[in-house]
Amino acid sequence: MSQENRPWRRLVFAAWAVFAVSFVLPAYVQGSSELGWEAFLNALLFGEMTGRVSAATNLLVLASLATLRAKWTQSRLVGGRWLPLVVGGAGVLNLVYWPIWVADSNSVEGLLAGYWLWAASFLGVALGLWMLSSKRQM
Repeated sequence: MSQENRPWRRLVFAAWAVFAVSFVLPAYVQGSSELGWEAFLNALLFGEMTGRVSAATNLLVLASLATLRAKWTQSRLVGGRWLPLVVGGAGVLNLVYWPIWVADSNSVEGLLAGYWLWAASFLGVALGLWMLSSKRQM
């Protein structure tokens, strides 16, 4: 089977595309709409500790890029299943933390498409990497 026809590969590529697009879409409304990249910078630079950790989870999705480049990185990063679990955990953190933050804040009206796509992209990358690691365990 060629590399392009592997289901895990298509899923990971699609999740990366969603991740990238989420940064140029409105993520939430706080008076005015804030794009995903603006929300990322605000959380990273001015957020509380959980917000900064959430913003830093973007590095996990970027680290997952290495899994497609070489057999060595695939076996080291995904072989032990730690990367899919960590990326999945980051996705759960992002899906849980931000809705709670919005509910606690009277000034925020809601989370928008950019946020939901961004958070879902973590789960897509994690699932694709899990599929790869499961295949390697066979």
